[in-house]
Amino acid sequence: MVFDRFFGHGGEDSSDDQSSESTSGDEASGDDQTENTKSTRLSSAQQSAAGEQYQLADQDTTRVGGKPILTETANEGTVAGSYVREMFEAGMYNAPAPLWVGYTEDPQTGFREAPLRFDSLFRHNWIAGTTGYGKTTQLLNMMVQWAYSGYGFTYFDPKGQDSRELLRMLPKHRLEDVVWIEPGSTTHDNTVGMNFLEVPECETTEELENEIENRVENLKAVFDTSDYWGINMEAITESMARAMMKSEKPFSIIDMYFILLNADRREDFARKSSPTIFEIHFQ
Repeated sequence: MVFDRFFGHGGEDSSDDQSSESTSGDEASGDDQTENTKSTRLSSAQQSAAGEQYQLADQDTTRVGGKPILTETANEGTVAGSYVREMFEAGMYNAPAPLWVGYTEDPQTGFREAPLRFDSLFRHNWIAGTTGYGKTTQLLNMMVQWAYSGYGFTYFDPKGQDSRELLRMLPKHRLEDVVWIEPGSTTHDNTVGMNFLEVPECETTEELENEIENRVENLKAVFDTSDYWGINMEAITESMARAMMKSEKPFSIIDMYFILLNADRREDFARKSSPTIFEIHFQ
């Protein structure tokens, strides 16, 4: 399965695992350390914070300030070094932990972590960069940290590729929490409907108006691509959407279509929702 990229199913210990675990960095000579980072061997960090076995064959390790930051592997290419993996997984026992987003190489202290405080995550964050500079990798690393910390998140993947990569990076104990939604797919037994006119319960009128305004803007952005779209159609759609979202009766986009299609339905809807709409648009 795609979930098994980094972790094996079993927790069995081999004699090679035991011998590598029993050899510490203090006991090895400098020549041995150099040799180990160059040769293919099992990862020095055998287990994740969740106790899952890593299945990585290290070939070379890049160190910054003495910390193993990047590791070249025989089976997975470039992956995070053992020190970075420990940082990513620390939230499992230390939530809410800072979100590690990078590092700097300080001339005096060497490796220096670059964190985001947990409370700052409730503000807007902007990740910018040209193609190939690691924006997606940054997002995936952030989500892996949230998963280890026990938090939930929603990831929209327009290409449908990076989300599969994320599944292979998540800790195994969080896979049961995954809800996979693939709108329009013909390969799954169940389909998912999304109602753009559904408004959550709001405590204040101001909150309700903000929710309605957001949905109206989304509808206008979607419909604005049509050749039949214009000033009149925008006004009608906006008025209908507002009336539908304020109504006690649930409506959806398909209701809007059938109401606009039939004169009797338009008149009935306009009279029940707002005389103003009827007078302006349907007379």
